[in-house]
Formats: sequence, structure tokens, C-alpha cells
Amino acid sequence: MGNVGLTQESVQVAPGESTEIGITVRNDSNVVDVLSIEIEGLDPSWFRLSVAQSSLFPGDQTSGTLTLTPPKTSDSVARTYPFTVKTTSQKDPTQSTVLTVNLQIQPFHSFEMSLHPQKATGATGAYKLNIKNTGNADLNISLEGQDPEDLCSFTFDPQRPRVTPGQEIEVAVLVVPGKRPFKGRARAYRLTLTGTPDPGTGDPVSVVAELDATARLPGFVGRIFSPRLRRPSAPNVSRPASRLPRWWGIAAGAAVAVVIVIISLVVVLSGGGGDDFEGGFLINPEKTETYGFDLPNNETARIDVDAEWTKSEDALVIMIQKPDGSLLDSLPISSSGGSVSFLVSPGTSEQDLSGWAIGVTNTSTTEQADGTLWVSFSK
Repeated sequence: MGNVGLTQESVQVAPGESTEIGITVRNDSNVVDVLSIEIEGLDPSWFRLSVAQSSLFPGDQTSGTLTLTPPKTSDSVARTYPFTVKTTSQKDPTQSTVLTVNLQIQPFHSFEMSLHPQKATGATGAYKLNIKNTGNADLNISLEGQDPEDLCSFTFDPQRPRVTPGQEIEVAVLVVPGKRPFKGRARAYRLTLTGTPDPGTGDPVSVVAELDATARLPGFVGRIFSPRLRRPSAPNVSRPASRLPRWWGIAAGAAVAVVIVIISLVVVLSGGGGDDFEGGFLINPEKTETYGFDLPNNETARIDVDAEWTKSEDALVIMIQKPDGSLLDSLPISSSGGSVSFLVSPGTSEQDLSGWAIGVTNTSTTEQADGTLWVSFSK
């Protein structure tokens, strides 16, 4: 029968590196025999055996090397892998010797982040942050966002994800700009989103994004007051006398413009005045609709939001923005329980009853959200 010996029965190795175990096989029988060596319980791509079998005279022995090289991928999960080295006699296959070896793979940490879309346009910015663990050990990652002027607020869901080796997760990101232009062109924000793993488990990774915060006032209102080019009059062409003084036409045009501006302000900045209100919405994937509203009185302590929608199976994100542009709070609302509440701290509602806004973000990447929103206030 054959006998097998190992130089060590427990080894450690970092993924992508190699370690060796010496193997000695001896023929303890009284006849010439062919002894085979097998490795069981380990991925064949992780090892190389210098001698698979050997023909030996009685009492003779031979030596070989087992080289272990686990790949530097997420498949080589950091843990201990027990396997066996087995020697079998060709003369008598029932005669075999088995030894157990413990291979401990050391951890390495690595992860990647990508963002979709990279640029958003609207009252708020909704993004999907994909995080993939390309290492071989679990990662706990803390997320934060920054802009050069420190004017934006960032909400991550989840805020501190845990990602297992080889796993890829999706994080919903909502960005609320601190300042939006009242009218005219959108204000551009350059954003940086950073994922920081626990100390000792890797370096931070950052991705950049852009947000064009649109104006609160529709563009057509601003164009009413923009200078108009005068056409040069045709030479030698007499004009009929006007029955009304010229100033009367100017005054009438100005009055119409003022009425249009007032109507537009009511549409944009009030979503139901100071009373409970409802509104329909049809929000495209990864887009946000914003409704302005006024608080009914300075004793308001809670804002309740209910919603029903079809098409989109994903949750919506509801946010409340205070008159100064800061975020009161943002909460996800699901179709199975379409109701969320926002608490207004004492003194907040006394600052300004007007200029509040509610944003509704469709977190789906493929489906529209078609539904109705109900907003109510209580003391």
C-alpha cells in the first residue's frame, strides 16, 4: 500500500498569489506498485500538481509539489477551505491514504461605483447609484454627497449599504438644490458622490454628476417682458390715424402681461393654497414633479401625503422643501402603503406660510407613474 506525507497541513495565501506544499509518496508494500495522487474538495483551477502518479519499487518513495493559486476575484471568498490529498494503490484500489489540508484565503477589498443618469434636469435630481463589490470580503459603505458651494442636500436609500463579494446593488439618490433661479435659465450644479468603506477595508470611490436646477417661473412668463425688436418702417408709407391714444395701447398690453404673470405665479407657486389639496401626476421614469403650496396657518405640525398610482411598480419618493430651499425631509412611499407623514418642528411654520413645495420622484427606470396625490395638514 502507499503512504503519503505533507510538509504542512495548513497554509495561508492571498488571492492571486501562490503557496506550495511538498508531497512525499512511499510504497510500503512488498510488490512494485503505481501510486496515484488526487486532490479532492478544491476547485481544479486553483491548484497544480507536479506528480499525479508514480511507479515505485517496494520501500521506494518520490516527492512532488502541490502549488495553490486562488484567483484574485470575488469567487475566492475570504475563508478557510478544507480539502484532501489522497493516495491510491493501482494494485489494490481499496488501499488508500487520505490527509486533510486547510487552505485559508486572505481578504482583499475592492469595489466599483457607477451612476445613471449622469445628468438630471428639474426641480430635484433623481439618480441610481450602482455599487459592485469586486473584492472577496463583505463591505460596509457609507455614502455622502457634496457640491462645491455646499448648497445641495443628498438622500441615499439605503444610506449605508452592505455588499457581499460579487454582489451588485442599486441605491436611490435624491438631490435637492438649495437655490433655484426664480426665472430664466437653469442653475447648474456639479455634484460628487463618494462611497467610503469601513476603515482598513479599502479606499473611497467617487463619481461625479450634474444637476440643472430649473427655474421656479415658467420660461414663457419671462419672455413677456423681454425686449422686442422693432421692424423698420417702410419708407414713404403713411399710417392711418389711431382712434385711441398711443399710451392706451401700451397700458392695455401691460395690463394683459400683469394678469398673465399673476396667473402663472398662482399655477407655479400654489398647489392648493393653504387648504388640503389633491393633484394628478404622470411622471416619467427617474423624473420629479414639484407642487408649490402654502401652509394653512402657523400652527401646522404635520403634513400628510397619500398617493395612488399605476404602471410604475417601484416606490415613489416624496420630499417636502421649506421656503428657504432646504429639505424638511424625504420619504419613500410604496403602492402597498401609499401614505407618509412629515413633522414640522415648532417655529418652522411661523417663519413663512408661503413658498413651500412638495416633490414627487418616480424611482422606476422604465415605467411611468400615473396617479393622484392628496395633501392634508393638521395641528
